[in-house]
Amino acid sequence: MIRFVLHFRVCENLRLCIMSIDLPESELDQSDSSWQQIERLIDEIADLASSEVAPPSFHSELLERAVTALAAVGGAIWIRQSDRALKLQCGIRVPDGIEGDVAHSKLLAEVLSASQSRIVAPRSGASSHELPSNPTDYLLVVSALKSGDELVGVIEIFQRAGASPAAQQGYLELVGSMCELAGEYYRNCELRELQQQRSESGRLAEFTKRIHASLGLTPTAFAIANEGRSFVGCNRLSVLTSRRTHCRVVAVSGVFRIDRRSNSVRMLERLVRAVLKAGMTLHFSGSGGSLPADELPPEIERPLHAYLDESHTRVIEIVPLKGRDSKNSTTPNPTIGALVVEHFDAEYEQLMRQRVETTREHSEIALRNALEFQSLPLSRLLQRATWLVRLQQLPKTLVAAGLLAAIVLALVFVPADFEVEARGQLRPQNQRDIFAPRDGTVSELLVRDEKRVAKDARLVVLRNSQLELDFKRVWGEIQTATKRLSAVQAARVENEIIDSNRDRPDRNRQLSADEAELKALLASLNEQHEALKKQQDELTICSPIDGVISAWDVTELLESRPVKLGQVMMSVIDTDGPWKLELLVPDDQAGHVLRARKELGEDLKVSFKLATNASTTYDVTIDRIAMSTEMDESQQPTVKVTAIIDNSRFPQLRPGASVTARIYCGRRSVGYVWLHELFEAIQTRILF
Repeated sequence: MIRFVLHFRVCENLRLCIMSIDLPESELDQSDSSWQQIERLIDEIADLASSEVAPPSFHSELLERAVTALAAVGGAIWIRQSDRALKLQCGIRVPDGIEGDVAHSKLLAEVLSASQSRIVAPRSGASSHELPSNPTDYLLVVSALKSGDELVGVIEIFQRAGASPAAQQGYLELVGSMCELAGEYYRNCELRELQQQRSESGRLAEFTKRIHASLGLTPTAFAIANEGRSFVGCNRLSVLTSRRTHCRVVAVSGVFRIDRRSNSVRMLERLVRAVLKAGMTLHFSGSGGSLPADELPPEIERPLHAYLDESHTRVIEIVPLKGRDSKNSTTPNPTIGALVVEHFDAEYEQLMRQRVETTREHSEIALRNALEFQSLPLSRLLQRATWLVRLQQLPKTLVAAGLLAAIVLALVFVPADFEVEARGQLRPQNQRDIFAPRDGTVSELLVRDEKRVAKDARLVVLRNSQLELDFKRVWGEIQTATKRLSAVQAARVENEIIDSNRDRPDRNRQLSADEAELKALLASLNEQHEALKKQQDELTICSPIDGVISAWDVTELLESRPVKLGQVMMSVIDTDGPWKLELLVPDDQAGHVLRARKELGEDLKVSFKLATNASTTYDVTIDRIAMSTEMDESQQPTVKVTAIIDNSRFPQLRPGASVTARIYCGRRSVGYVWLHELFEAIQTRILF
C-alpha cells in the first residue's frame, strides 16, 4: 500500500512537471512514450529502495533518475558526516566551486536542519558568506533525506531558470516524493542491520548455552573448541589448561580424541607455555601482528616458527584465560588456560577479532567453573558419613533414625485430600471477537469502551482505497459500455430503415456482433459491480450479539488506524448471560484429574478464589476437560478445564478476572500429596 501511494504521488508530480515544462511540439506528441518512461523510472526507484545495494550506489542511481525525471541540468547528493558537516557523495554536472562555497554550505545545512524542501532562485541571497545563498545560475531544488527522525543528507537538483510557479511547485513535490522513497531504503537498511545484530546475539546465546551446559572439564573444553570455532569463524580453535608451569591441550575443534604424542600437540603446548609465561596475548600473521617478527622475544619466536612450520598455519592468536579475582589486589589473577585461534589464510577481519574477545570472556567463566568443580574433594562427604556412626554419636543417630522412620510411616499411611492446583480466568460464555474482514483504514468508529450495543448494531466502518478505485473503475466502464451499446443499437436501427443498406449485409452482421459483445461485457461488468458493492457492504461491521464492548481504549486503538485482514479489533461480551471458569492444568498434572473424574464421577469438585477477593472461596463442578494439550503464554503444555458458574452468586463479575483453583482428586497418603511431583520427576527423568 505504501509503495502504491508513493507510486501514485510521484506519477502526479511528474505529470505536473511535464505539463509545466516548455517542450517542443515534436516532444509533446510523444506523451505515451513519456508516460512509459515515467512508470519505468518510478519502478526503478522503488526497486532500488527495496534492494540491498550499498548507500553510495543507491545515491548515485537515485540522483541519475531524479535528474532524468525532472529533465534537469544536473544534481548532487550531500551526506551528513559524523561531525555534522555535509560532504558531496555523488554529483552530475556540479558547477565549479560550489563544493567549497561557505554560503552554499549554509544553505544546505539550513534545509537539512529544517527538514524541508526548498526552491532557491539563481544568484539569490546576500553577497556575504555569513548568510545562506545560491551562487549558481541555476534554479536549485533542495530537499532533506531522512530516515525516520534521523537526518541523512540533502539532495540538490540544478534546474534551468525561468520555470513557472506551478512547475517549481511540481519540482518540489517530485523531489519530496523521491526523498520518501529514499527514506524507505534507509528504513530497509536499518532493518537489515537489526536482523544481523539479532542473528549475532542468537549465535552468542547458543554458544554460551552450549559451553555452560556441563561442569565437566572435558565436555566444557570441547564445547568451547567446537562451538567457539563456529562462532568466531576461524579454521581451528584449541583449548589448553595451565597449572603451575605445565600447559595441556584439552580440546581441539573437529577432533574427537587428542594424540598427546603428536609433534603438533607438543609444539603447541610448548608455544602456549612460553606465551603465558611472558604474560602477553600473541597475535601473529605472515603480514604482521601485534608484534613484528623481528620484535618477538627469542623464547617465543623459536617455538612459534617451529609450530607454524609443523601446522602450516598462516595466522595464530593465543589468548590467555584468567582465573577468579584474587582477594589481594596486588596479586594478579592466576592464568588457568588459553585459547588458540588459527587460520590457514592471511585474512583476519576486525569482526572476527571482536568475536575472539567475546569468546574469551565467556570461556573464562565456563572453564573456571569446570576446574573448580573438578577440584572439589569427595573425602569431606565420606568423613561426615563416618562421623554419624561413631560410638559417642550413635544414640543421637538412632534417635534421628527413629524419628525419620516415624515420619516416613506417617507419610505413607496417613491419608489427606489430594488436590491439583490450576490457574485460570472468569469469562462470559457468550463472547464474540470482531475481526477485520479485509485490509483497510477505520473511517468511522461508532462505539466506545464498555458501551452496551444491540445485535446488528453498527460498530466500525472501514475504508479500502483499492476497493474504492476498483468500484469507480468498474462503474466508469459500465457507463462507457452503455453509451457504446446505445450508439451501436442506433446505428443498427438506422441501417435497417435505410433501403440502400440492404445491399450491405456485412455491415448489419458486424453491428449485431458488436451489440452482442457489448451486452456480454455489460453483464460481466454488472456482476463485478455487484461483487464490489457486496465487498463494500462488508466494510461496515455490525455486532453479532447483544453485549458490551470489551477493549482497552478502543478509540486510541482503532480511530483512523489501518487494520489487517483477520485482525481482532474488539470483542463483544454478553455480561448478563451465563459465565464460565477456564482453568489451565499443567500437562503433567492432567492425568490425576482424568483419573479422579473416572473414579469419582463427572461432578468433580473445584474450589477457587478470585484474585480480587482472596478471602472468599467458591465451589463449582467441572463441566468439560479438553482432549488435547495446548501451549499457554509461557509455552508450557497445559490442558484446559472449564466449569459453569452461577453468576447470581457473584455481585460483580469482571471478564478475565484471575482465579486460583484447586481440583479435588480424591484422598491419597500425605507423602504422595506432598511429594508426588518429586516421585513423578524421578520416574520420568531417572528411572525411565
